[in-house]
Amino acid sequence: MFQGKSVRELIAIGTEESRKEAQRLMEIEADCMGIRNHYLWGLFSGQSKLRGLQDDEAVTKPPK
Repeated sequence: MFQGKSVRELIAIGTEESRKEAQRLMEIEADCMGIRNHYLWGLFSGQSKLRGLQDDEAVTKPPK
């Protein structure tokens, strides 16, 4: 259903299903880039101190 769509396109669709697929793609990209458990994961996934996360939480708690 979402084949060939970018993460940005999936988020723009706005359904719960499309957001889950966007999250899945971002996790795959993070794994490929080797940052899934790195502090950059918080930035890559759109989470930061602006959303109330501390640096150590961004490292150890990837988005759900």
